[in-house]
Amino acid sequence: MEKAARYGDKIVLVSHCFTGQRGITCLDCDGELIVRKGEQKKHHFCHRKGSACVLSSGGGGGEGETDEHKAAKIKIVNRFNESSNMTILQKVCFRCEKRTRLYSLTEYKDAGYFAVNEYKYTDKNGVERSADVAIIDNSGNIHIIIEIFQSHATPESNREGCMWVELTAFSVEQNTDDHFTCVRIPQVSCDACSAVITREQEYLNRIYEYRFSPERQIDEMMAFLCFKRGSRKRW
Repeated sequence: MEKAARYGDKIVLVSHCFTGQRGITCLDCDGELIVRKGEQKKHHFCHRKGSACVLSSGGGGGEGETDEHKAAKIKIVNRFNESSNMTILQKVCFRCEKRTRLYSLTEYKDAGYFAVNEYKYTDKNGVERSADVAIIDNSGNIHIIIEIFQSHATPESNREGCMWVELTAFSVEQNTDDHFTCVRIPQVSCDACSAVITREQEYLNRIYEYRFSPERQIDEMMAFLCFKRGSRKRW
């Protein structure tokens, strides 16, 4: 079961097609797809019986992929198709929770783009890869790649030249407002946190300087003498 497919040199949704239409193929295996537009089930594409394609069961994904990872990919595509206010947010500071809008995916949907699971592409190094979710135009050009982060981040060398977002499977599962936060942590701090960091560093520097200063040695000697005097009085 798929929500997008190829028809000639275009990418199409099932809503663009009619029952019995020929020439529609799978984005993953290039096998022929059947258009299902009945009254009982949600309209969809499906593979012909006996297909070995990983997408024929509706989930997609590679071997060893967890159910949470598959569910997150499907949810992102579903929300892209159904939401009227889907956004990707990004933290602006590695220290606090301040966020800013990175992309409005609804604007891409309104422009006629598609969200597709397990989209095959060739990266900037000429290596064949598969995007967990790709936002593409009807010519198949990728505009945004959304990877589901679960056990490790995608290496920078594997990232395509287009816009790239990583979300955690857990955050996608728990999301209820269609505002998803990119897991990639910025390397800078906001103005407020920068001021706090500066004060903390100054405090630590003063402690370090005092630790090795002559004043500390005098203070420790005076404290020791006071302790000795107090001990004699008790005896």
